[in-house]
Amino acid sequence: MDYSPPAKMFKVCSGPGCKAWDCEKILALIRESMNQPNDSKETCVFPVSCMNKCGGGVSVEMLPSKKSVKLREPNEILKVLNLKQGM
Repeated sequence: MDYSPPAKMFKVCSGPGCKAWDCEKILALIRESMNQPNDSKETCVFPVSCMNKCGGGVSVEMLPSKKSVKLREPNEILKVLNLKQGM
């Protein structure tokens, strides 16, 4: 049986500072995108405790590249979801 990892994997900080920036809405938008038939197996999200990158928005790390972004508005995750890993 072949296993291929998801094309898009995200760690989303859910620490207190990121909660103030609506990390729950970002997680909900990612999960909503996972319910789409074309993307369900290609996206994986991991809510994590504080990533110690506080201030300025919600910390989101893309795996396996480990690139991090700060999102100030929940709908900004929609742009990130369209990015290919490794960019």
